[in-house]
Amino acid sequence: MNSMRGHMKKSERAKQFLAFSALKGLEEELAEVEFEPCSRCELLEDEAEELNRKLCLLQCGNEVKVRHYKDGRYVTTIGKLIKTDHVYNTLEINDMVIKTENIISIDII
Repeated sequence: MNSMRGHMKKSERAKQFLAFSALKGLEEELAEVEFEPCSRCELLEDEAEELNRKLCLLQCGNEVKVRHYKDGRYVTTIGKLIKTDHVYNTLEINDMVIKTENIISIDII
């Protein structure tokens, strides 16, 4: 008597045991709800001087890694420096504009 079902490959059989999330995006939403904003910290004088030195070295086209305050938390943005605006004290990285007063560290990568 032949079985109607063929033998399943081991790789296919393993897929049936992978985690399944019926509520896609739920974990991200819960993390957002649980988010508690932090206050923006002030840099020490020597840290501010070091940051200013690095800002002066930046050139458009540099790949940069910027740690900055945004929406009640510190985030890291990595991307290409498009524009430095000395009038409004901002950096444009990819499609994001970051105020220099919100930056706590920056590195050219």
